[in-house]
Amino acid sequence: MGMAHLCMGCGRDLARVRPVRDPHYGLPLIRCPHCGSCCVRRRHPLVQRWRSSARLMTSVLMLLLAALLVLGLASAHRYAVEVLAEDLVRWHVPPHERLELTLHVAVLVFLGAWLAAGFAHWRRWWVWAAWGALMAGVLAIDPLIEPAIERIGRLLNDKITAGPFDIGGWMTHLTVLGGTLVVAAAGIPLGQGIRHGLARYRARRWSRRRVKIRARRTAA
Repeated sequence: MGMAHLCMGCGRDLARVRPVRDPHYGLPLIRCPHCGSCCVRRRHPLVQRWRSSARLMTSVLMLLLAALLVLGLASAHRYAVEVLAEDLVRWHVPPHERLELTLHVAVLVFLGAWLAAGFAHWRRWWVWAAWGALMAGVLAIDPLIEPAIERIGRLLNDKITAGPFDIGGWMTHLTVLGGTLVVAAAGIPLGQGIRHGLARYRARRWSRRRVKIRARRTAA
């Protein structure tokens, strides 16, 4: 049931009267069926501010959750690359690490599904190239910041030494990174299925909402 909307001319309740959009200003106009006086239907300023604040908080929370998800997936991807690089160097996976390897593969598939579902409005090759460039930079963070840490240690009279940039190890990590992206591509069909499922859910929810609105209009 709509909120009360009283006519200023005769006091009739206009809550169930449908507004007509003004063709010039676009205002929702209401014409009283009893006395014929017109008025504009507006939301109360407090209600409007509350809705605007709620939308802003929802957007901020969604951005925060997306940032935390990116940070968590980047950390998990980096750890998986480092572990797989060690296994690649020794050409052997110990039995007690096979379960961990399976978990890494599951994380990579989830990563691929997330990239396919969350960034479907972007070009796919651009999304994967951007994620690969991000992870390449993440894998090079430690060697790049070690000289800065050494300088800070010198300023604090602390004996901190930084080794040279291990270009060979970084290239090995990049090779493993390319392989993990191939594994993550297995999650693309899952991501597309999730996106189609969400689209159908939104369509059904909108259809149910339209049915309720039509029922209210019929009852009025």
